[in-house]
Amino acid sequence: MRYSRMLIVALCAFLIATGRPQSRAQDPQIIPDPQIITFDAPDAGTSSGQGTFVQQNVDSGDIVGYYIDAKGVFHAFIRDDYGNFTTFDLAEGGTASGEGTLAFGINTAGETTGYAVDAKGVAHGFVRDDDGNITTFDVRKAGKASGQGTFPFAINVNGEVSGIYRDSKNVFHGFVRSRQGTLTSFDPEGSVNTIGDTLGINSSGAVSGIFLDKHSVDHGYLRHPSGAITEFDAPKAGTVAGTGTVAQSINDAGTIPGNSIDAKGVNHGFLRYYAGTFTTFDVSGAGTASGQGTTPTATNDANTTTGFYTDKHGVNHGFVRSPHGSITKFNAPGAGTKSGQGTSAISINSSDAITGSYIDEKGVSHGFVGQN
Repeated sequence: MRYSRMLIVALCAFLIATGRPQSRAQDPQIIPDPQIITFDAPDAGTSSGQGTFVQQNVDSGDIVGYYIDAKGVFHAFIRDDYGNFTTFDLAEGGTASGEGTLAFGINTAGETTGYAVDAKGVAHGFVRDDDGNITTFDVRKAGKASGQGTFPFAINVNGEVSGIYRDSKNVFHGFVRSRQGTLTSFDPEGSVNTIGDTLGINSSGAVSGIFLDKHSVDHGYLRHPSGAITEFDAPKAGTVAGTGTVAQSINDAGTIPGNSIDAKGVNHGFLRYYAGTFTTFDVSGAGTASGQGTTPTATNDANTTTGFYTDKHGVNHGFVRSPHGSITKFNAPGAGTKSGQGTSAISINSSDAITGSYIDEKGVSHGFVGQN
């Protein structure tokens, strides 16, 4: 799984912490199902490819994401710690299949970010405050044709937003938006596409993400608050098209979890610390064929990491890795057991509450939240 969610149909990132050298991992255990709560957003569709798609949780217990209804239209939601939903749609969002409003990022103040896809297939960014007031924005050089536009994915505690935009030539670029609305675009050196919905921003304004070089190889980058960019490749990362390094998110200490894709197309987990050192790991039971393996997605301030692994049958399963390297595996109740189905953990807050989505045997996506 090269990019974890979708592109125009849904092209995020977040928390995390300082690291310690990897210690020997214990044998994985299974979290009992009763510790996992499943949920569906109101009016979420019940056909294959529809349902509830969770993106992030924060310390308040709020969870942000989007759902696809029975007509294939996107709608944004926020779920609070008590299970109550707030759903919203931007006026800019279209009302046909593949159009609508998608939320990806949330901060501790309850501010959310994401984008709306209009009737022409163009994406427009937004920030929504905790009172429901919405500000929309477009990067000046963003294209205005279908599949183009502005795609925000993450928002930090200061209200700074990170994302990507696609220009009129269908090239992707990174951007940062200040709380005041100032937009700054950027591209790592050698990038032909600064792309990916795995992009994140921490409280100091440091941004993580991925870019594609001229050979279609993925590389990770860290954009410092000063604007300087550090590029990196994780151990085991391949050097041919379709392989490389995928940075998933960033924390306040600058720790970046992610996955390297080796020469055979297999995913391997890593944590990159601010100093540039790496810890690598693979979950026991992860498959060893192309598209399989281990994909860490988020790490909290205690340095506990979550994510998913894809087994030899193409089924996803969630995992939690402790700061010392022990790994616990889990499946959400109702998760399907066929290729392309299963459990994908996406985010973890400082209380070790884990959230994500699972796909059932009918191909429908549902949300879950569980306590490690």
